[in-house]
Amino acid sequence: MTLPLKEMFRLLPEDPALDGPDFGLYLLTNEGQSLDTLRQMQHNPLTGQIGMGVSGFFTLDIAAVRPETEENKLEGVVLVDCSLRVRHFMRAMIERLKISPSRLDMQEFVRFEILSNAKFYYEGALEPADLIAKNYIERFDHSLQDCALGSLSRTSPHLSSSWLSDVTRFEKMKRLANLGNIIFLCIDFNQKPVLTKFLSTLEKRAPLDFAYISNIYLDRLSTFKSVANQLQTVVGPNTYFIDTERFYPVNAKNNQRLQQRKVAPLYSIMEKSCEEMDLFGPNGLARFFPKK
Repeated sequence: MTLPLKEMFRLLPEDPALDGPDFGLYLLTNEGQSLDTLRQMQHNPLTGQIGMGVSGFFTLDIAAVRPETEENKLEGVVLVDCSLRVRHFMRAMIERLKISPSRLDMQEFVRFEILSNAKFYYEGALEPADLIAKNYIERFDHSLQDCALGSLSRTSPHLSSSWLSDVTRFEKMKRLANLGNIIFLCIDFNQKPVLTKFLSTLEKRAPLDFAYISNIYLDRLSTFKSVANQLQTVVGPNTYFIDTERFYPVNAKNNQRLQQRKVAPLYSIMEKSCEEMDLFGPNGLARFFPKK
Protein backbone atom coordinates (compact mmCIF):
# COMPACT_ATOMS: atom_id res chain seq x y z
CA MET A 1 0.00 0.00 0.00
CA THR A 2 1.31 3.43 -0.94
CA LEU A 3 2.15 5.65 2.02
CA PRO A 4 -0.37 8.52 2.33
CA LEU A 5 1.02 11.98 1.62
CA LYS A 6 0.09 13.02 5.17
CA GLU A 7 2.47 10.40 6.54
CA MET A 8 5.20 11.22 4.04
CA PHE A 9 5.31 14.83 5.14
CA ARG A 10 4.47 14.34 8.81
CA LEU A 11 7.96 15.21 10.10
CA LEU A 12 8.81 17.82 7.50
CA PRO A 13 9.69 21.20 9.06
CA GLU A 14 7.51 24.06 7.88
CA ASP A 15 8.24 27.75 7.52
CA PRO A 16 6.79 30.10 10.12
CA ALA A 17 3.53 31.25 8.55
CA LEU A 18 3.45 34.86 7.40
CA ASP A 19 0.71 37.29 8.31
CA GLY A 20 -0.48 40.67 7.07
CA PRO A 21 -2.92 42.07 4.48
CA ASP A 22 -0.84 40.75 1.57
CA PHE A 23 -1.33 37.26 2.93
CA GLY A 24 -5.10 37.27 3.30
CA LEU A 25 -7.40 34.42 2.31
CA TYR A 26 -7.92 34.52 -1.47
CA LEU A 27 -9.19 31.14 -2.59
CA LEU A 28 -10.17 31.98 -6.17
CA THR A 29 -7.71 32.75 -8.93
CA ASN A 30 -7.87 36.10 -10.73
CA GLU A 31 -5.44 34.95 -13.40
CA GLY A 32 -6.38 35.30 -17.04
CA GLN A 33 -7.02 32.20 -19.14
CA SER A 34 -7.61 29.99 -16.11
CA LEU A 35 -10.73 28.52 -17.70
CA ASP A 36 -8.67 27.63 -20.77
CA THR A 37 -6.26 25.80 -18.46
CA LEU A 38 -9.10 23.80 -16.93
CA ARG A 39 -10.61 23.01 -20.33
CA GLN A 40 -7.28 21.63 -21.50
CA MET A 41 -6.53 19.77 -18.28
CA GLN A 42 -9.81 17.87 -18.30
CA HIS A 43 -8.64 16.15 -21.50
CA ASN A 44 -4.83 15.92 -21.25
CA PRO A 45 -3.77 12.40 -20.16
CA LEU A 46 -2.30 11.83 -16.71
CA THR A 47 1.50 12.00 -16.57
CA GLY A 48 1.88 11.21 -12.86
CA GLN A 49 -0.19 10.42 -9.78
CA ILE A 50 0.36 13.56 -7.67
CA GLY A 51 -0.53 17.21 -8.30
CA MET A 52 1.00 20.18 -6.49
CA GLY A 53 -0.09 23.77 -6.37
CA VAL A 54 -0.02 27.01 -4.44
CA SER A 55 -2.64 29.05 -2.63
CA GLY A 56 -6.34 28.59 -3.02
CA PHE A 57 -8.86 26.33 -4.68
CA PHE A 58 -7.51 26.41 -8.24
CA THR A 59 -5.17 23.50 -7.49
CA LEU A 60 -8.20 21.46 -6.39
CA ASP A 61 -10.13 22.65 -9.45
CA ILE A 62 -7.36 21.23 -11.66
CA ALA A 63 -7.13 17.97 -9.72
CA ALA A 64 -10.90 17.51 -9.86
CA VAL A 65 -11.08 17.67 -13.67
CA ARG A 66 -8.12 15.38 -14.41
CA PRO A 67 -9.30 12.39 -16.49
CA GLU A 68 -9.02 8.97 -14.86
CA THR A 69 -9.37 5.31 -15.76
CA GLU A 70 -9.65 2.26 -13.50
CA GLU A 71 -5.93 1.66 -13.99
CA ASN A 72 -4.67 5.23 -13.85
CA LYS A 73 -5.92 7.72 -11.26
CA LEU A 74 -4.71 10.86 -9.55
CA GLU A 75 -3.64 9.73 -6.09
CA GLY A 76 -3.11 12.99 -4.21
CA VAL A 77 -2.79 16.75 -4.06
CA VAL A 78 -0.22 18.83 -2.18
CA LEU A 79 -1.35 22.40 -1.37
CA VAL A 80 1.40 24.90 -0.56
CA ASP A 81 1.29 28.45 0.81
CA CYS A 82 3.18 30.63 3.26
CA SER A 83 0.16 32.47 4.70
CA LEU A 84 -1.01 31.97 8.28
CA ARG A 85 -4.57 32.67 7.17
CA VAL A 86 -4.50 30.23 4.28
CA ARG A 87 -3.04 27.56 6.56
CA HIS A 88 -5.85 28.09 9.08
CA PHE A 89 -8.55 27.79 6.42
CA MET A 90 -7.09 24.93 4.39
CA ARG A 91 -6.43 22.63 7.30
CA ALA A 92 -9.94 23.19 8.65
CA MET A 93 -11.37 22.71 5.16
CA ILE A 94 -9.56 19.39 4.63
CA GLU A 95 -10.84 18.02 7.94
CA ARG A 96 -14.39 19.14 7.13
CA LEU A 97 -14.13 17.57 3.67
CA LYS A 98 -13.42 14.17 5.20
CA ILE A 99 -16.80 14.13 6.99
CA SER A 100 -18.87 16.38 4.74
CA PRO A 101 -22.02 14.64 3.42
CA SER A 102 -22.29 16.74 0.26
CA ARG A 103 -20.83 19.47 -1.90
CA LEU A 104 -23.63 21.76 -0.68
CA ASP A 105 -22.47 21.24 2.88
CA MET A 106 -18.92 22.17 1.85
CA GLN A 107 -20.19 25.26 0.06
CA GLU A 108 -21.92 26.37 3.25
CA PHE A 109 -18.76 25.67 5.24
CA VAL A 110 -16.80 28.00 2.95
CA ARG A 111 -19.39 30.77 3.22
CA PHE A 112 -19.75 30.49 6.99
CA GLU A 113 -16.02 30.22 7.69
CA ILE A 114 -15.15 33.32 5.65
CA LEU A 115 -18.07 35.51 6.71
CA SER A 116 -17.88 34.64 10.42
CA ASN A 117 -14.10 35.09 10.54
CA ALA A 118 -13.80 38.05 8.16
CA LYS A 119 -11.72 40.10 10.59
CA PHE A 120 -9.16 37.31 10.97
CA TYR A 121 -8.86 36.68 7.24
CA TYR A 122 -8.90 40.25 5.91
CA GLU A 123 -8.03 42.69 8.67
CA GLY A 124 -5.40 45.23 7.59
CA ALA A 125 -6.57 45.58 4.00
CA LEU A 126 -7.59 48.93 2.53
CA GLU A 127 -11.30 48.05 2.59
CA PRO A 128 -13.38 46.87 5.60
CA ALA A 129 -12.90 43.17 6.28
CA ASP A 130 -16.65 42.45 6.26
CA LEU A 131 -17.02 44.03 2.82
CA ILE A 132 -14.10 42.05 1.41
CA ALA A 133 -15.57 38.83 2.81
CA LYS A 134 -19.01 39.57 1.36
CA ASN A 135 -17.60 40.39 -2.07
CA TYR A 136 -15.46 37.29 -1.94
CA ILE A 137 -18.42 35.05 -1.23
CA GLU A 138 -20.17 36.57 -4.24
CA ARG A 139 -17.18 35.57 -6.36
CA PHE A 140 -17.22 32.11 -4.81
CA ASP A 141 -20.92 31.69 -5.64
CA HIS A 142 -20.20 32.79 -9.20
CA SER A 143 -17.54 30.08 -9.50
CA LEU A 144 -20.27 27.51 -8.83
CA GLN A 145 -22.29 28.56 -11.86
CA ASP A 146 -22.19 26.95 -15.27
CA CYS A 147 -19.45 28.44 -17.45
CA ALA A 148 -19.53 25.78 -20.20
CA LEU A 149 -16.15 24.37 -19.22
CA GLY A 150 -16.84 21.27 -21.27
CA SER A 151 -18.14 23.08 -24.34
CA LEU A 152 -15.05 22.26 -26.40
CA SER A 153 -16.07 18.61 -26.44
CA ARG A 154 -19.48 17.45 -27.61
CA THR A 155 -19.36 14.54 -25.18
CA SER A 156 -18.44 16.62 -22.10
CA PRO A 157 -21.06 18.02 -19.75
CA HIS A 158 -21.13 21.75 -19.19
CA LEU A 159 -19.21 22.41 -16.01
CA SER A 160 -18.51 25.37 -13.78
CA SER A 161 -14.96 26.13 -12.72
CA SER A 162 -15.22 25.08 -9.06
CA TRP A 163 -14.56 21.59 -7.73
CA LEU A 164 -17.52 22.21 -5.40
CA SER A 165 -20.04 22.65 -8.21
CA ASP A 166 -20.15 19.04 -9.34
CA VAL A 167 -20.94 15.85 -7.37
CA THR A 168 -18.35 13.73 -9.18
CA ARG A 169 -15.54 16.22 -8.62
CA PHE A 170 -16.52 16.74 -4.99
CA GLU A 171 -16.56 12.99 -4.33
CA LYS A 172 -13.14 12.65 -5.98
CA MET A 173 -11.62 15.23 -3.64
CA LYS A 174 -13.42 13.75 -0.62
CA ARG A 175 -11.97 10.32 -1.42
CA LEU A 176 -8.43 11.72 -1.61
CA ALA A 177 -8.89 13.62 1.65
CA ASN A 178 -10.03 10.50 3.48
CA LEU A 179 -6.98 8.63 2.19
CA GLY A 180 -4.76 11.31 3.74
CA ASN A 181 -3.76 12.41 0.26
CA ILE A 182 -4.88 16.04 0.27
CA ILE A 183 -2.50 17.94 2.49
CA PHE A 184 -1.54 21.54 3.15
CA LEU A 185 2.03 22.59 3.91
CA CYS A 186 3.27 25.99 4.98
CA ILE A 187 6.25 26.45 2.65
CA ASP A 188 7.85 29.69 1.50
CA PHE A 189 9.45 29.09 -1.90
CA ASN A 190 11.95 31.81 -1.05
CA GLN A 191 13.37 29.83 1.88
CA LYS A 192 15.75 27.48 0.12
CA PRO A 193 16.53 24.99 2.95
CA VAL A 194 12.85 24.25 3.67
CA LEU A 195 11.97 24.16 -0.03
CA THR A 196 14.80 21.68 -0.62
CA LYS A 197 13.53 19.34 2.12
CA PHE A 198 9.98 19.64 0.80
CA LEU A 199 10.97 18.77 -2.76
CA SER A 200 13.26 15.96 -1.62
CA THR A 201 10.27 14.35 0.08
CA LEU A 202 8.01 14.99 -2.91
CA GLU A 203 10.56 13.30 -5.19
CA LYS A 204 9.39 9.98 -3.73
CA ARG A 205 6.16 10.42 -5.71
CA ALA A 206 7.62 12.26 -8.72
CA PRO A 207 7.32 13.08 -11.50
CA LEU A 208 4.23 15.13 -10.78
CA ASP A 209 1.16 15.10 -12.98
CA PHE A 210 0.89 18.87 -12.66
CA ALA A 211 2.57 21.72 -10.82
CA TYR A 212 0.74 25.04 -10.45
CA ILE A 213 2.97 27.78 -9.09
CA SER A 214 1.17 30.94 -10.25
CA ASN A 215 3.67 33.80 -9.74
CA ILE A 216 5.08 32.46 -6.47
CA TYR A 217 8.69 33.10 -7.47
CA LEU A 218 8.03 36.84 -7.43
CA ASP A 219 7.77 36.89 -3.67
CA ARG A 220 10.43 38.77 -1.78
CA LEU A 221 13.99 38.30 -3.14
CA SER A 222 13.63 34.95 -4.86
CA THR A 223 14.42 34.59 -8.56
CA PHE A 224 12.48 32.36 -10.87
CA LYS A 225 15.69 30.63 -11.96
CA SER A 226 16.65 29.46 -8.48
CA VAL A 227 13.12 28.25 -7.78
CA ALA A 228 12.94 26.53 -11.18
CA ASN A 229 16.19 24.68 -10.65
CA GLN A 230 14.79 23.20 -7.44
CA LEU A 231 11.34 22.48 -8.87
CA GLN A 232 12.84 20.59 -11.79
CA THR A 233 13.59 17.70 -9.43
CA VAL A 234 9.85 16.89 -9.33
CA VAL A 235 8.67 18.39 -12.64
CA GLY A 236 9.24 15.68 -15.20
CA PRO A 237 9.50 16.26 -18.97
CA ASN A 238 5.74 15.67 -19.36
CA THR A 239 4.49 17.26 -16.13
CA TYR A 240 1.94 19.98 -16.83
CA PHE A 241 3.50 23.16 -15.49
CA ILE A 242 1.27 26.19 -14.91
CA ASP A 243 2.61 29.64 -14.07
CA THR A 244 1.98 33.26 -15.07
CA GLU A 245 3.90 35.94 -16.90
CA ARG A 246 3.87 38.38 -14.02
CA PHE A 247 7.63 38.45 -13.53
CA TYR A 248 7.97 40.59 -16.66
CA PRO A 249 8.91 44.17 -15.64
CA VAL A 250 7.41 45.77 -18.76
CA ASN A 251 3.85 45.12 -19.95
CA ALA A 252 3.48 42.58 -17.16
CA LYS A 253 0.62 40.14 -17.57
CA ASN A 254 -1.32 37.97 -15.19
CA ASN A 255 -2.15 35.26 -17.73
CA GLN A 256 -1.67 31.60 -17.03
CA ARG A 257 0.51 29.48 -19.30
CA LEU A 258 0.16 25.69 -19.51
CA GLN A 259 3.28 23.93 -20.73
CA GLN A 260 5.52 20.87 -20.56
CA ARG A 261 9.26 21.33 -20.33
CA LYS A 262 10.26 18.23 -22.35
CA VAL A 263 14.08 18.39 -22.46
CA ALA A 264 14.34 22.11 -21.73
CA PRO A 265 15.56 23.40 -18.34
CA LEU A 266 12.51 24.58 -16.44
CA TYR A 267 13.82 28.13 -15.97
CA SER A 268 14.27 28.51 -19.74
CA ILE A 269 10.54 28.21 -20.37
CA MET A 270 9.57 30.21 -17.28
CA GLU A 271 11.53 33.21 -18.53
CA LYS A 272 9.75 33.36 -21.89
CA SER A 273 6.56 35.21 -22.71
CA CYS A 274 3.59 33.42 -24.25
CA GLU A 275 4.50 34.92 -27.62
CA GLU A 276 8.01 33.51 -27.32
CA MET A 277 6.64 30.16 -26.21
CA ASP A 278 4.77 29.87 -29.51
CA LEU A 279 8.15 29.95 -31.20
CA PHE A 280 9.84 27.83 -28.56
CA GLY A 281 7.51 24.84 -28.69
CA PRO A 282 7.81 23.54 -32.27
CA ASN A 283 11.56 22.88 -31.99
CA GLY A 284 10.95 20.10 -29.48
CA LEU A 285 12.55 21.71 -26.43
CA ALA A 286 9.23 22.36 -24.71
CA ARG A 287 5.51 22.21 -25.38
CA PHE A 288 3.23 25.19 -24.89
CA PHE A 289 -0.56 24.77 -24.86
CA PRO A 290 -1.87 27.98 -26.43
CA LYS A 291 -5.32 29.34 -25.74
CA LYS A 292 -7.93 27.48 -27.79
